Amino acid sequence: MPTQEERLATLEQSQANFGDSINDLNHHVTILIGIIQKQEWDIREIKNSLRAIDGRLESFDSRLGSFDSRLSSFDGRLGSFDSRLSSLDGRLSSFERSVNSRFETLETRFETQDKKLDQIMGLLTTLTKKSDQQT
Repeated sequence: MPTQEERLATLEQSQANFGDSINDLNHHVTILIGIIQKQEWDIREIKNSLRAIDGRLESFDSRLGSFDSRLSSFDGRLGSFDSRLSSLDGRLSSFERSVNSRFETLETRFETQDKKLDQIMGLLTTLTKKSDQQT
């Protein structure tokens, strides 16, 4: 059986080893605490960046909504313009038919006048021949 002094020496040696182990453990815990604090700071920065990105996305979404409403308004205006052009096309077609009808009427009248003039020329020719023969 070990003596009191041997036990005391073993205890002192064990205590020294435990003290070194505790110091190492404290050192590693301190390092881990530093790493954790750095990661917390990084996480805060990431959250702030995400908030900024979220704000920008909301602004972008708002701008897209405004652009969409402008496009809808433009589409409505184009629809109105298209209906006006269709109306104008209808009016021009009607005007064209009216003008063509008038030209056809005038052409018919000219043809009638042409036939009458041909008849008058025929009569005048006949009369001049008869008058030449009588003289």
